[in-house]
Amino acid sequence: MKKERLFPDYIFESSWEVCNKVGGIYAVLSTRAKTLKEKLGDNMGVAALPTVTIDGKEGQMKSFIGSKAIGVNPNAENQQVAMALAAYLAGEKAQTAHYEMRNILPSNINISLADDPIATAVTNVMTDTSIMQPLCKEMGNYWSPAENMGKNIQSGEVTKDNAAEKTEEMNTTMNTDVAE
Repeated sequence: MKKERLFPDYIFESSWEVCNKVGGIYAVLSTRAKTLKEKLGDNMGVAALPTVTIDGKEGQMKSFIGSKAIGVNPNAENQQVAMALAAYLAGEKAQTAHYEMRNILPSNINISLADDPIATAVTNVMTDTSIMQPLCKEMGNYWSPAENMGKNIQSGEVTKDNAAEKTEEMNTTMNTDVAE
């Protein structure tokens, strides 16, 4: 008997990627946009996280955004080769190829993706409703609790009835230093 593969009507993609430390919505859309577009057609869209009202004050929920950097170790044995590689990887040709092969959005500002509505939407979400992921040791307190929350949601341990309590537990864990 052949099993029929089902495809959901809606997909909310970010939580599992974030929980597994691979980058959230940018990573999801940049690596799966083409496949999702083929499956969903005109039903595919990209949106910022919603606004939320807390204690009567409305605010924009924000996601983390990373950055791209190409650097050369000043102690590298082959400085000229390392500099040439960094310049190539930062260049239009390499970044265009990376986008065409893997849908990785380029950081080179000379490359326009204005004709790609998904890339434009992702760029708008990143620039308008995201904050730079902090580079501090406390950021390490985020990943394990977020991963556990994602697993608990998936397993059904988090329910409508206990979601607020489980979210507060996750928040407490994220904001408690492991050494305390």
